[in-house]
Amino acid sequence: MIEEADPILREINHIVDLEEDEQVFKTIQRTNHSYFIPKIAHNSILWIIILVIQIVLGLTFPTIKSVMGTIVLIFFYVWLGIFLISMLVGKWFVQGHMYVITNKRIIMQRKFLGILFREIEYKRITDLVLRQSLWGRIFNFGVLLPVTAGVEMGATKFGMFSIEGIMDVFKVRNMVLDQIRINQDQMRQKYYDRRAKNTVENLKDPDHQENIKE
Repeated sequence: MIEEADPILREINHIVDLEEDEQVFKTIQRTNHSYFIPKIAHNSILWIIILVIQIVLGLTFPTIKSVMGTIVLIFFYVWLGIFLISMLVGKWFVQGHMYVITNKRIIMQRKFLGILFREIEYKRITDLVLRQSLWGRIFNFGVLLPVTAGVEMGATKFGMFSIEGIMDVFKVRNMVLDQIRINQDQMRQKYYDRRAKNTVENLKDPDHQENIKE
């Protein structure tokens, strides 16, 4: 049981209240690696490809005074500005990704400029997809996609229903799968108990017994 002092729980509790018999197994925050490493790597690869093409084709770098040189310089400054801004705001963006795993549901919150909040009960999950990129395999982070009935994979692909950028993603997946199985067993047991109760009540009903004799 996670203590109430957990900062993620304090943040989540402003939006949702946990039930009396609900136990928190794990609170998770997105790792910085999952944001910064892919961005740095992808941008580095872009400029390496441009440089290789330049060398292979034997092209000379345009001078600043030429039109092409001016266009390249503008493109570089625009790219550099976007890249630096994404690096500066990345820390606050990542800190807004919070996830809580309980014995009844998964609670997800993303807060940056706005707030995206979602909670999924285990009984509604029809599939659990794990996605791990090359960088995720190297630095041990990944994405979990809890799929529910009526939700297309396109929605999970764009991150609306994903547990994104978490460390030890396989361990978290196994934890969620265990809770899904436990929930399914509980629902199955409730069904059998209800069916058995109805059978006993029918046997005690005189009208039902006469129908059986007929």
